[in-house]
Amino acid sequence: MEQIRSALAAAQHAEMVAFGRHQVEQQIALVENGRLDPVALGRGIAEQIALACRVSPLHGSHRLGIARALDSDLPGVGALLAAGRISEPIAEIMVSQTSHLDPELRRLVDRQLTEGGLDELSLRRAESLISRCAYDADRAGYLTRGRTARKDRRVGLRPAPDTMSVLSGFLPVEQGVACLAALRAHDHHPRRRAVPGPVLRRRDPAPRPHRPPPNRRSHQFRQRAWDLRPRELRPRDARLARRAHRRRARGTTTHRTHHHPHRPHLHQ
Repeated sequence: MEQIRSALAAAQHAEMVAFGRHQVEQQIALVENGRLDPVALGRGIAEQIALACRVSPLHGSHRLGIARALDSDLPGVGALLAAGRISEPIAEIMVSQTSHLDPELRRLVDRQLTEGGLDELSLRRAESLISRCAYDADRAGYLTRGRTARKDRRVGLRPAPDTMSVLSGFLPVEQGVACLAALRAHDHHPRRRAVPGPVLRRRDPAPRPHRPPPNRRSHQFRQRAWDLRPRELRPRDARLARRAHRRRARGTTTHRTHHHPHRPHLHQ
């Protein structure tokens, strides 16, 4: 099933690329006829893909970029995805980690990873290997990409069920940690309030419920309450046991005589 899923993702990428090329050809024809501004060439393609995939235009543009990169710059990874030998997340990581490279270096990294057994690694190990190869291919560009990524920082708010909302942010590390510390400092929930210190994960221990000291007369009270229950609600064995205990406490074992009208010999 996972192989079929990867093959379907590769087929969808191929359809996106073909649709994009067809739309560009039509727009070029409109530009030549003077019916379209050349500046608008290529616009609207990602929006149509997003409409077909039922996602936002941002996600549609992201999917189209991945499909174009796998088709032109990363043919080896695209072939592995079409054969079902790698998953779609690995292909997306490959496109993202090599975005700072030019097409020639991208194809070089693609060849290295394809021949190096990328399809035999897990997701985490594949991501580590891809990052290392992308860094070795162009170290300066890799660091520059990290610095320019700060320009894309953003904060978003989207609704959630039960009149709640989800606050998300794409921030640099130091700013993300500062925001998290500020939010936790203003949290008034007693069990979720952060403890000031170097570790933000520490929480205040939950207050334990107050327990009164043991009462020595509690056992006697329970025994007395048991004795005051109606006779029909008390078990017979327990009643007889308490009766025998009281006899032993009085130091006598004599039985009480009862009047039997039909047995006069018992009164002698």
